Order: sequence, then structure tokens, then C-alpha cells
Amino acid sequence: GCPAGERAVVLYGASVVSFGFRYPSEEVETLRRFAMEKDKARFLTVYQAILSYIENLKVSFFLRICVCYDVINAMIKIVIELQGDAAAQNILSKNARAFGLKSGDVDGYVALIKELKDQICANWETSESKDMLLDQIKSFIAQHYKEEDFCVQSVADWFHMSLPNMSAYFKSRTDVTLIQYITEYKMGYAMELLSTTDLSLAVISAKIGYSTPSSFIRKFKQYTGMTPGEYKKVHAMGEG
Repeated sequence: GCPAGERAVVLYGASVVSFGFRYPSEEVETLRRFAMEKDKARFLTVYQAILSYIENLKVSFFLRICVCYDVINAMIKIVIELQGDAAAQNILSKNARAFGLKSGDVDGYVALIKELKDQICANWETSESKDMLLDQIKSFIAQHYKEEDFCVQSVADWFHMSLPNMSAYFKSRTDVTLIQYITEYKMGYAMELLSTTDLSLAVISAKIGYSTPSSFIRKFKQYTGMTPGEYKKVHAMGEG
């Protein structure tokens, strides 16, 4: 059992932590870690335990407020890390008006904690949605890159985005530009054609979307370190 005045709270898994009167700093740090790992199930389990601790804490009003401040401060930092200062400022200004935090209403602090939790969870859902879009973009490129007129604008048009927005989104999610990503596919296709067919450079360059053989040769050498002719010769020697 717990010593008098302490409270046991199951935080996650089978672990049991006894709270005496202290700030639940270790538990809040665990909350932050699960938030950064986007482990929603364990984040919510720890959050609920901390919230239950605050709501059932049998201490003075002042000490309850102090604990609330610590938890709010930690969750604001999580929101800032995930979404930036503006998202945190928006929640704080709205709650200061709606819940009368300046008047010392404990329920208002608890409501703010809950809203911060909702904001963190909403950020994950948005991120998951964005990841789905990225998967769709990559799948679209894989299916269509062999088309002669396929280019970055084809991707933007298909997903109803402007080219600058599409390019910025793709770079933010992959750390490579959209044109670099498509070029990798096209150069791979060019190597396949050079290795397995006797098509002329003019035909191959047209097939992968270059208007002239010279621009294709320049890009191919930049990408592989060899001209298309050199690549074809090396491949033919390898077969022999």
C-alpha cells in the first residue's frame, strides 16, 4: 500500500508511480517524450493519469495552481515544438478570456490543459493526413514517370496544388526537391532503356521528357558521371 498522504497512479504499461506531494516532473517528461514520439496511446494514458492526479489532489488551492502551471508550461512547450509559437499563443489568449485564468479558477487551468492535449492530438492527425498525401504523390510518380510529357507540373495539377506549394510541401516532407525525386526516376528509366534497347538518344531523350538529346546527355552525365554512350558501352562490355 501507499504511505499516508500519497496517491498511486498507473501511468503506462504495468508501472505504478506513487505521488507524494510533489510536482509530477518525471511523469510530465514522460508525457513530452511520448508526444515527440507521436505515441498517441501512451501519451493519452500518461496525460489522463496526470490530470486525475491534479483533479484529486488534496492540498491547498495555491499548490494545486502551482502544479497546474508546471503541467501547462510543459504542454505549451510540446505545442511549440510541434507547431510553433503561434499555435501556443492562440490557445493561451483564447483560454485567458474564456476561462478567466487571471481570476485563479482551477477549473479554467484544467480546461486549458485539456485543450492543449487536444491541440497536440490534432497536430498528429494533421501530420498523419500529410503523410498520406506524400504516399499518394510518390505512388502517382511511380505510376506515371515513364510518360513522355510527365513533369513536376503534372504532379501539381493532379493534386490540385500550385507548383510552388507542391514543391515546398514535398521538400518539407522528404528533404529533396520534387524535381530531384522525379529526375531520379527518369534517369533510372533512361539507364534501363540504354541497357535493354537499341533506341537512339533522340528517342530516349524524348521518352523521358527532354526536348533535345543534348540536354538529356548533359543531365545524364551530371547524374551518373558518364555520357549515355559511355554508359551503354560499359553495359555492353559487362554483358560480354
